[in-house]
Amino acid sequence: MKIITVQFNYRNTMFERLLTAFRNSINLHMPDVGLTEYVYDFDKTKTNLNRCYSVVTNTFKLDRWVEILENEKENICFSDCDMLMTNRIDDVWNYKFDIAYTYRRKWKELKQGIPY
Repeated sequence: MKIITVQFNYRNTMFERLLTAFRNSINLHMPDVGLTEYVYDFDKTKTNLNRCYSVVTNTFKLDRWVEILENEKENICFSDCDMLMTNRIDDVWNYKFDIAYTYRRKWKELKQGIPY
């Protein structure tokens, strides 16, 4: 199993701290699982000004996930870097599925934080 995160090259932001916490949580709970980080520069000036910035960046990220998925041969878990692992997650591969998402029952909405 491999965990993959895609993020943008935001320097000196909370995302650097979140990524560090994410790495540490994987090392603590799943030290045998690899983390692959893809970091992209994102030029805001080249975005469609009719769209919200977060919509444009999330679309870019999802496009990268598709590219990565098409070239991977092993089980992968995509994760945003603002997530924390609180346990092992590799037991998910015991279930039959093509794509799975985590969601928060409390809010009754789909979150894309951890798709497998």
